[in-house]
Amino acid sequence: MKVGLIGLEDTGEIISHRMVKADIEVWGHREDYEKANEAYENGYVSGVNTTLKYLSRVVHHQDRMIGVGPGIFMIVKPKEDVEETLNELLQYTIKGDIIIINNESFNLKESTLRTERLSKLGIQLIDCDTSDDNLIVSGSKTA
Repeated sequence: MKVGLIGLEDTGEIISHRMVKADIEVWGHREDYEKANEAYENGYVSGVNTTLKYLSRVVHHQDRMIGVGPGIFMIVKPKEDVEETLNELLQYTIKGDIIIINNESFNLKESTLRTERLSKLGIQLIDCDTSDDNLIVSGSKTA
């Protein structure tokens, strides 16, 4: 399995490090290349990049060539950055992909609107609140 993780700050590094330890190939995205490279050197990710276009190419390339599974993208960003990041990422996703949003500000109305929007594109959404007090998950299933 290969995952593109967007947001290599504190929470993103913790999540990616756990996935790498579980033998999941994680490609990290962070606009600051030096910080992204630090995550790579520390073993938190399998590789890094600084553009969502390149992240999508890496995640889709080999798996799509051999017909294995959807592209999986995880957004670990503060609430105020999620919509902009999602809109940019959608330029590079394809039908069947899965997007997981992890942040500490779950909003059912926003999640429902995103779920409906992505379902129409054939993209599944898993929206998780990762705060200490809650674990709320909202998701979509595409036909």
